[in-house]
Amino acid sequence: MLDANFTLDVHMDSSGLDMSCTDCHVTEGHVIPGGRYVMDWATADPTSTCESCHTTYPHEGAQAAELNSHADIIACQTCHIPEFARGEPTMMYWDWSTAGQKNEDGGLLITSEEINGHEVHTYDTRKGSFEWAMFVEPTYLWSNGIFDYALIEDGVDPAEGYVVNEVLGDINDERSKIWPFKEFRGLQPYDSGNNLIATVNLFPSGEETAAFWRSYDWDQAIETGMAAYGQEYSGEYGYIESVMYWPITHQVAPAGQALDCLDCHDDDGRMDFIALGYQPEDVLRLTSFPPVTQAGVDALAEAEATAEAAEAEAAAALEEAVATAQAEGYEAGLAEAQVAPEPAPEPSSGPTTIVWVVGLLALAVGFGAGFFVMQQRRAS
Repeated sequence: MLDANFTLDVHMDSSGLDMSCTDCHVTEGHVIPGGRYVMDWATADPTSTCESCHTTYPHEGAQAAELNSHADIIACQTCHIPEFARGEPTMMYWDWSTAGQKNEDGGLLITSEEINGHEVHTYDTRKGSFEWAMFVEPTYLWSNGIFDYALIEDGVDPAEGYVVNEVLGDINDERSKIWPFKEFRGLQPYDSGNNLIATVNLFPSGEETAAFWRSYDWDQAIETGMAAYGQEYSGEYGYIESVMYWPITHQVAPAGQALDCLDCHDDDGRMDFIALGYQPEDVLRLTSFPPVTQAGVDALAEAEATAEAAEAEAAAALEEAVATAQAEGYEAGLAEAQVAPEPAPEPSSGPTTIVWVVGLLALAVGFGAGFFVMQQRRAS
């Protein structure tokens, strides 16, 4: 980031704006605004926000009104950082349960792989296994800027996993906007008898032997680690899935690479509107492009109902026509049975034929109405 180009970050571009960290994170007394460890960064120093330079309605041009209306509920970063880790890999999963394995000589075992020209560790005896990725599509959540960080005394439910920092906010919270997040997951030790996250003694001090990076014994490391914080260890441990959410604010892409309408407003778009709290009836409106208004949704539903009624009416008319034709044919057969056989008459346009034609025409009208509605829906 310190030597970024324009494509990686328009602000940190070393040949362009060449901004530094403290241009946004104006620090006083070593209090750094905008950091992800701040419990409430919504009320932090406003110099760390996009709006401090770009205002709350930053767009200009033909689409300005529509785009600026999005800014009321969508964070700038959501559209302008379509992917993160575009410069080098980022760790996406950390599995502590595999830690402790050593090489044939009894020394540290470290393995690596190359991702897009960058070497990353995939295993380390001291820390376990790692998974990395580049060009990652963010996770989108409502956020009002406040995190609820878990404390060591908070209990955990192994079935639900462990959330390090719950992102607060929802669709009904006026302070909330849809933000992009890195969803950093892992597998870490916990006290399975007390259902508490384990405070692990990692770093050996002096001649200490219990620390994990000397003993590689989870029992000893957990027992001494929890004791240091006044917690009692049950003597049983396991591993629990955990997640930490990191708001994405760096690597702002050039405007031409920002998300387009169809990136979100499409059946295969990146936004999970149901998960974000929208009602099923809203999804059609939000995943249609050009955008469908509620009036349009109602009109489409009415047209579909009309088409279904026409199709039912056509089917009923056809059924009646068939019944009439069958009845007329039966009566004609009885009459013919009372006279001498004669050669079969030539086809005529008598009542039977007319009834069949009327029935088929009614069916065609019904099917045509249904097809027209479906075509209109696809076009919208």
